[in-house]
Amino acid sequence: MIRHDRRRFLQAMGFSGLALSTGALSSRLPGGASRARAGGFVAPTRVVFFITPHGTVWNRWKMSIPGAPDANPLTAATAGGMRSLVGLPESEWSEILRPLAMHASKLQVVEGVAQLTTLVNERDAADGQDVNRHHIAQANLLTCQTAMQRPGATAIGNALTVDQYMGQATRGARAWASRVYGANHQHPYSFVAPGEAAPIVNRPEEAFADIMGTYVPPMSGGPTRADLVRAARGSALDLVADEYDRVAPRLSGDDRRKLERHRDLVRDLERNFERSESSAATCDPRLRPSSCDADIHACATGADRCSTNISIDDFSQVIALALACDLTRVVNFVVPNLPAHEFGLPCDADVHQNYAHNSIDGSTYTPEGAAGMVAYNRTYARHFARLLTELDSIPEGDGTLLDHTAVVWISELGTGTHELVDCPVVIAGGGGVLGQGRYVRLPYDRRLSVRWGGPSYVGASMNQIYATLMHFLGMPDDGFGMRSIDLGPGGETLSLTGVRPELLA
Repeated sequence: MIRHDRRRFLQAMGFSGLALSTGALSSRLPGGASRARAGGFVAPTRVVFFITPHGTVWNRWKMSIPGAPDANPLTAATAGGMRSLVGLPESEWSEILRPLAMHASKLQVVEGVAQLTTLVNERDAADGQDVNRHHIAQANLLTCQTAMQRPGATAIGNALTVDQYMGQATRGARAWASRVYGANHQHPYSFVAPGEAAPIVNRPEEAFADIMGTYVPPMSGGPTRADLVRAARGSALDLVADEYDRVAPRLSGDDRRKLERHRDLVRDLERNFERSESSAATCDPRLRPSSCDADIHACATGADRCSTNISIDDFSQVIALALACDLTRVVNFVVPNLPAHEFGLPCDADVHQNYAHNSIDGSTYTPEGAAGMVAYNRTYARHFARLLTELDSIPEGDGTLLDHTAVVWISELGTGTHELVDCPVVIAGGGGVLGQGRYVRLPYDRRLSVRWGGPSYVGASMNQIYATLMHFLGMPDDGFGMRSIDLGPGGETLSLTGVRPELLA
């Protein structure tokens, strides 16, 4: 029988379990930056990476900036610019980003960031090495280093990734330095050492059990992990009901609201997992959108593919709970790839080959390809908005959990056609340090020699986005990964270090 004492209960609900003599609960604070409020409470800062595949559809993601002409980084340079998102009617948001309008005051959309280390890695690779942009972009996205080439196999990450580096710097007394949730997109993104992928939890039920202290590792023979968890747990809240009843009356209004929100998160997740367990054998048709074929097996076999959207939102609640409980301050959520039927395409559609590759103006472009990838990315935008809503619903200090967290939506590619010169970035939260409520176009005005085609215009690097996030966390680093690159013939170099001042408050 798993026993939940008062200390475990308070930790699971987001408090330290220290003395209650003052009528308010203390918070564990070592590691990371923080901001104080009256009464001495200190709100820690955190980072969440939200990674989706295939880039975006440029002309349906970008937003115009009054007085600043739009530009294509493949053919023309452009200066930077900025516009406010606060009060902007939804009709003036781009088609893909429109679901984020509800959070306009707490996010900034960033245009003009390039995967520069990947472009140079590809350009300078030896003959016969893996230069598939999916592979090396996945290897480089969070390492910002040259990918590890493996004879007879695809390239893979060759260094500690930024999420792991941030986690080590902010761990303090927390249970975990960082967490990696979700699913790989062909290859891992997060690495603890060259060629060594970080452990990933790919089921929200397991992540939830981990938080509540009821996780049982997989076993060979005998009862399954799920059987043991169900037998031991029943309900995490039932195990700590007495402690909740004793503690709640002794809390201040803010602390009681926080405790109640955590209780609701736990209960909602339990109900979600009970629902998914009961329907797993048949892939309950009620979990599938009406656009899916009436024959359940025409979509997929098994509940996971028929309910990817549900799994993503469950993970959003798990992430909120893990951060609110201060079990970690860095989460890397590799968002599962969406089956076609979950964003309105035919169940047997090949999203990668027939839609992503045909979504950008060029020799393979089709209107159907572009429309499919717009729906694909808009679905991810809805999930990103859901994650922000979860974090914003939890009161903390002088604001909410979202106010003290930088939630960063990125992709390994700029487009489904494998461009890397203008990758989509959205940063939400981070109030007081990071800018909010605005659309920022960083200048792309330097010409980079690339392997395929003519030179492309580039500017800001993903390395500098990470340096800016580390600044938000209170880390002293001025960069991450490669320090500079050469732009090609002529010997000119481009620095990849430094915080981007355009992204600060």
